Amino acid sequence: MAPHILSHELGQNLKLERVRMSDKSNLLEVNSKGMVPALVLENGSVFTEVAVILQVLCDHTNNTLLMGGKHGSESRYRVQEWLNYIASELHKAFVPFFKFKKELSSEAREVFMGDYKRKLRWLNGQLKDRETLADDFSCADIYAFVVINWSNFIGVDLDEYAHLSKWYTKTAARESVRKTQKLEQAAA
Repeated sequence: MAPHILSHELGQNLKLERVRMSDKSNLLEVNSKGMVPALVLENGSVFTEVAVILQVLCDHTNNTLLMGGKHGSESRYRVQEWLNYIASELHKAFVPFFKFKKELSSEAREVFMGDYKRKLRWLNGQLKDRETLADDFSCADIYAFVVINWSNFIGVDLDEYAHLSKWYTKTAARESVRKTQKLEQAAA
């Protein structure tokens, strides 16, 4: 969903192909990892991993603002830092809940939930005096929004995190997010 939202922010029309995770045969032809998303450029180049795809989309439209600024700028590095944190900490925190949902004991679930909530508390603190993750709204906000949205699926109430909840609500109100959610719900 993050690349889809970003495409609307950038005014791009991506050709999207829905993948049924129960039948990955078409996906495996594009991405041998068998994971989504995958971005195929007109020249045939394939990129995987959300954080990289977001950067590729920004760079191919020369949109430096959504990437935090020009190559080499501190603000761009901050966006990249956020993208890496989201991918390695927040996104991966959902693996036990989604991949091992049926096998997860209540004790294990409690441990993983505690770890996730610790990350949310930290993120909440980061948003105490700011409206976006980096200096301005960026692709990092988009990626984080998508991942934080999964809190709904594991029973985490974002109202416990006032600054995070405010950021989430503001991000959810963006035209690009509303449009993407509507399109993806219709396609489901």
